[in-house]
Amino acid sequence: MATLLNEAASELPTFQGIKYSSTDLEGAAAALRANNRQYAVFLGSNTVWKLMFFPCTWVPSRQGVWDSELESAGLCLPTKPHLSDSFALHWDYLVGAWIPSMKVAMNFITPVNVGKSRPPLNNLTEAQEEEIRDSLKAISVL
Repeated sequence: MATLLNEAASELPTFQGIKYSSTDLEGAAAALRANNRQYAVFLGSNTVWKLMFFPCTWVPSRQGVWDSELESAGLCLPTKPHLSDSFALHWDYLVGAWIPSMKVAMNFITPVNVGKSRPPLNNLTEAQEEEIRDSLKAISVL
């Protein structure tokens, strides 16, 4: 991937970055370093970014597996609310707004300021952001 990105610099003068959907984080890191770190790399794999930003949803299960306590490991996952579930109620009227919704949630939950969405995506209204905050409070994430 890094080779492709380095070659893109000379062939595509308006090229700004990629959506990286692989779970190979070494490849993602190489993509970030490509062309002297000139490109944006959007981590597009739900599995990877959820594990990084919301470890509370998987650490207990992982530890149960490592401790050979498979029964308790399996019990952790169904009882933990899936963070995306708190946005499901918004999807009825926010069709296509998954990224802006997740950015809002990440800004609430993590110390990482991921900012607002860029065009062509639309950002959420303050009322919609408050609904997400309330949803996160309802599942004890905030």
